[in-house]
Amino acid sequence: MSLPQADRPAANAANLPGISVVVPNYNHAQYLPRCLKALCEQSVLPLEVLIIDDCSKDNSVEVAEEWVRKYPFVRLHRNEQNKAFFTMRTLA
Repeated sequence: MSLPQADRPAANAANLPGISVVVPNYNHAQYLPRCLKALCEQSVLPLEVLIIDDCSKDNSVEVAEEWVRKYPFVRLHRNEQNKAFFTMRTLA
């Protein structure tokens, strides 16, 4: 998989209000690349992208870790036990 280049300014570098994007995830490895690619191809990058993995049983964590290594503004939080979407949203 080819990751997009992070050659656009972050919101704070462009004197724009910054945003944080929360990406809840449970077994969505097949959709994560498309979602994260879209976020990383915006004309102004978000200040942070926080992926919250809710004990996925697929390879979601490996997919997310690849993006974390490439982009300093992408972070991964792994729940120790499944907490369901509402709790994940509150945690973020």
